[in-house]
Amino acid sequence: MNYTAIVFEDGFTEGLAINQYVVSGKGSIDSVMNLMHAVWKTKEMTDMIEWMRTYNQTAPAEKKIRFYGMDLIDPNLPDSLQMYFDKYAPEMAANVNQILSGFNTISNDSFITMEPKYKSIRDFLSKNKNSLVKKSGEEMFSHAFIESQMLLEQVAMANAGEQSPRVRDSSMALNTQMILNFQKSGSRVVVWAHNGHVGAGGEEVHAKQTGYYLKHLLGDKYYSVGFFFDHGSFNALKYKAGEPLSAANPSDESKFRDFSVPAAPQENIEHYFVSANLPMFFLDLRATNKPAAVTDWMNRLQVARSISTRYDDVGFMTFSEDPVLLKTDYDGIFFIEKTTASMRRGK
Repeated sequence: MNYTAIVFEDGFTEGLAINQYVVSGKGSIDSVMNLMHAVWKTKEMTDMIEWMRTYNQTAPAEKKIRFYGMDLIDPNLPDSLQMYFDKYAPEMAANVNQILSGFNTISNDSFITMEPKYKSIRDFLSKNKNSLVKKSGEEMFSHAFIESQMLLEQVAMANAGEQSPRVRDSSMALNTQMILNFQKSGSRVVVWAHNGHVGAGGEEVHAKQTGYYLKHLLGDKYYSVGFFFDHGSFNALKYKAGEPLSAANPSDESKFRDFSVPAAPQENIEHYFVSANLPMFFLDLRATNKPAAVTDWMNRLQVARSISTRYDDVGFMTFSEDPVLLKTDYDGIFFIEKTTASMRRGK
C-alpha cells in the first residue's frame, strides 16, 4: 500500500527517538517507550513499534516505515535542538543555549517576550540552510528547522490564551505538512490522533481541527477516518468532576485505570452503526453510489461519544460528546461494537 510513515499525536523529538529505534535499532524498546506521552504507554503500542522495527530490518530503504510525532507540546525539544547546534553550528551553540534556558518552566508571559529570540534561531537556520545541509544532511536539518518552528508555535499558543487548543491543532497540521515535505514523492502517511483532531469539518460544526487544516493543505489527498464504538472498556486518567484538570495530570501514569461504558444512547450516531448488526466494519463515505437517505443522514448534525484522556467513575467525561457532521468531518468510518481496554505497560 506504499505507506512509509506514521505521524503520531506525540512530541516531535520523542518521535525522532522512536524513529531511530524502528529504522536503525538504536536504543531499546524501554528507553523509547519511556519518552512517549503516558496515554500511549501500552502493550499494544509497544507491540506496534516492535513490529515496525522487525519489518524494517528486512525492508529495502525506500520501503522502511518511519515514525514521527507532530505535537508541539514537547519537553525534550530544547535538548534536541541544542544538540544540533552543538554538532553542526558550534558558533551559535552558546547563544542558543542561553535562549532555550528554562524553556520548560517559563510562564506564558515569558514565552511571549521570547518570540524575537526564538525567531532568531529559525532565521539562522533559514539563512544558513545550504551550508548546514552539507554538514548534517537534509533530514537532520529538516528536523532542526521543524523544532525551531515549534518554538514559535509555543509563543502562538501562549498568545492565544483560552484559544490555545485551536492553535495547537493548526500547529500540528503545519508540522505534519513539514514532515510530508521530506518524504519521497508518492509516499503515503498515516496520521494517528483523537477524533477531535483528525476531523476535517470547520466552524459550521465545531472549532477548526488539525484535519480541517490538513484538508485545506492537501485537498482530497487527505482521507479522514473517524473511530466509533458502542460499548466496552478503555483506559483513561481517573478524574473527579469539579476538580481542576491539572488534578489529573496526563503525565501521571499511576492515575490511569480501566473504565467501562454501556451501549451508546439511542440518539447517538453509534446507535445507527449498531443497527447494521456487524461487530466491526469500515465504511467508505466517499462512495458515489449512496442512496438519497444516506446522503440526507450524512448531512444531518448528530452527536457522538468523544472520550478523551480523563474520565470519572460517575460518568463525567471531558468533552463527553461532540457534534458530528459526516459530510465534512470524515471520509471513512471505522466502527467496533465492543472495545476492550488497552493494557498498560508493566501490568
